[in-house]
Amino acid sequence: MFLANGVGNLQKGERYANMDYVFGSALHHYWGLPLCIVGYDIACQWFTHIHERSKDLWPDKIKLDNGMDFVPVIGKFHELAHEIGNHEQYSCNLIPRVGCTDFEACERIWGLHNPLGNSTKTMGP
Repeated sequence: MFLANGVGNLQKGERYANMDYVFGSALHHYWGLPLCIVGYDIACQWFTHIHERSKDLWPDKIKLDNGMDFVPVIGKFHELAHEIGNHEQYSCNLIPRVGCTDFEACERIWGLHNPLGNSTKTMGP
């Protein structure tokens, strides 16, 4: 699923601050839902202190203090790259309500978007 406000300019890679803001901005339209299953390549690291970062650093409008439960998931393609043990809790194969989803759908269309890169680059000399 692609969400409104779910795209951001990552100036220097996927920094937590950028990803936090994009995540909160996209999700604040859906406060009130009981559950959100979030697939992210580094969910095991990013979700570790997300509630503390939200409480201390995020604007009030997008803070995660709304009662929604989050289930972090690592996509099946990226799961094999995580060599640290105890990653079963992030596996698509073991999380209830996930079904046959692999959490890689958005990455399948990147190849189609490559030609757009030249039109979105900052013009320089």
